Formats: sequence, C-alpha cells, structure tokens
Amino acid sequence: MDLSDLFKRANIALAIIGALLLVFAALGSFPFGNQPASITDPILRYGIAVVGLALLAVGTSLVIREQGERARKPVALDKDQTENPKSLKSSVSNAPLEDFPSNLKSDFENAEEVWLVGVSLVHTIQHDYHVINEKLRKGHSVKVLVVDPKIDAFIEPAVRRSEKGTTIESKRDEIRKTLQMLCELRQQTSDKLQIRTIQYPLGYGAHVLHPGKSSGALYIKLYPYKLRAAKPILVLHESEGGWYDYYLKEIRALWDDGIDWNCEHDA
Repeated sequence: MDLSDLFKRANIALAIIGALLLVFAALGSFPFGNQPASITDPILRYGIAVVGLALLAVGTSLVIREQGERARKPVALDKDQTENPKSLKSSVSNAPLEDFPSNLKSDFENAEEVWLVGVSLVHTIQHDYHVINEKLRKGHSVKVLVVDPKIDAFIEPAVRRSEKGTTIESKRDEIRKTLQMLCELRQQTSDKLQIRTIQYPLGYGAHVLHPGKSSGALYIKLYPYKLRAAKPILVLHESEGGWYDYYLKEIRALWDDGIDWNCEHDA
C-alpha cells in the first residue's frame, strides 16, 4: 500500500466519522456499551453536529480531490511501450505524400543495404534494374520480397482491390517477371541479392534503406481498395522511432517468414 492509498483511507474515515457524529447528534445519544449515553444538553448536541458536519465535508472534499488528481495522471505505459519508449505518436504527424520524394533516388543509390517489399514490384524492378545492377557490383546488399506466385489465395486480394480489371493470371505473370529479372541480376552479379516470396497478401509496398542504422529510412506505399487516386506514401526515419520502429519490425517478420526463391527450380 502506497502513501496515496493511506491518505485516501484516512479521508474516507474522516467522512464516515463526521456522518456518524451527525447521526448521534440527531438521535441525542451515543449507542455504545450496554447503556447508551444520552445527550441532553442542546448546546452539546449542536456542537457535535457542527463537528460532524465539518468532518464529513472535509473528508468528502479530500476524497473527491484525490480522485480528480488520479484521473489527470497519465496512464502507465504497457510492457511493449516501456521496452520501446518512443511512442507511436512520435511520427504520426508525418502526413502521407502523393508521390515519392525527390531525394529517394539518391538515397536509394547510396544506401549500402536496401530491402524492397511489394506484391509484384514489377515496375520498381524495371525502373531501377540498372541501378540495382550497379549497386550489386559495388557489393551493396539488396533483399527483395514479393508475394508467392504459386498460390492464388495470396494474389487474389491484390486483384480484388485493383480498379484496372487485373486478373490473377496477369498479376502472377507480373510477379514471375520480377523474379526472372532478379534471377538474371543475381546470375550477372553476386549472391548479395537475396530473393524471397511470402505466402501472405501484402497491404503495402516498401523501400527500406539502411535498416538498423541511425540513417535508416522507410518509404511505405499503402495499397488502397478500388481507388484510382494516388497511393499514399509514408516517409519515416529511424530518428523518429514510433511508426518507423513499427513498420521495420513488421517487415523483418515478413522477411523471416519468407521462402528463399530458387532461380533454377522454382522458375
């Protein structure tokens, strides 16, 4: 029991004693022992009533004030928030963008470790094919995670949310085209390129730069449902914590659950 609980109990006791004194004054006796003691003097009864009323008022007001102070105190952090003191709110002020910022190109080229995550990533790999090739020749590490093309159930959500009349077959072809390009890159360069597929319907794509380092950055592209509008993009940095830590932890989990793509047998 802490000190605040002791004060709370003492205040409640004051209120109870005050209420009892008011009752005794009204009855004109103290009901203790075999023979209750009568109070015949009206001045004494009045004095007892005043004291009782005062104790009742003081005790009640202190209890109410103590409850109000408790209500204003911040809620204690749970275990996960204690282990990661950077609140998720720390980066919630970052408004989504309509397109990738201009600095992504240079950041992507300079990052010595890059992870790419998405349903098919066909446009990303086509657009950055030569950049990835050069990065691998420099010894940079590149990890790519796409949805498993062999299982329709994990491709279907991407088809259903599309407004372009995409089919499971066409989306599967996109994924396989990506995997084919990546296998060619691996054959031309080195094993610094890691390729995995995930048996899970991804809800966003991601560029992960410098993961685990102070210069770490995440570019998250959210996948909308049946909207032709631009896909919202979140830009998060390691220094902000919060949502950066959240998404990086999830992407690590996705990668860990991914299955290595064997370019010779899986194709």
